[in-house]
Amino acid sequence: MLSSYFIELHTGVGYAEEEYDAAAGRLVNMCASLLSNGQQITSLTQEYEKCHSEIEVCMEADELIAKIVVDVTAATPVKFDKSKLTKLIKAHPLADEWKAMKIYKKLVPAV
Repeated sequence: MLSSYFIELHTGVGYAEEEYDAAAGRLVNMCASLLSNGQQITSLTQEYEKCHSEIEVCMEADELIAKIVVDVTAATPVKFDKSKLTKLIKAHPLADEWKAMKIYKKLVPAV
């Protein structure tokens, strides 16, 4: 069974054009390092067969934002623990740059 989640990380920080590429790269690296670690994914969900994520970073309303879709395949529907995700993100060394970060999570309805 596929469970999909849409996660947004609102950094609260805007960047000038010349700073954007480096800042976006740091945000993508942070997200990828968290979502590519099987132990961390297991701590956020439960036993799963496959986990796939897609990360997009952009500037919206003068703020750097990461938009992430996480697809988790398991025998039963999977819950994704937002509070644990928030703790993992805030504990990551690269997150120090975005002290005011807000994290949003939504279950993507099965169609």
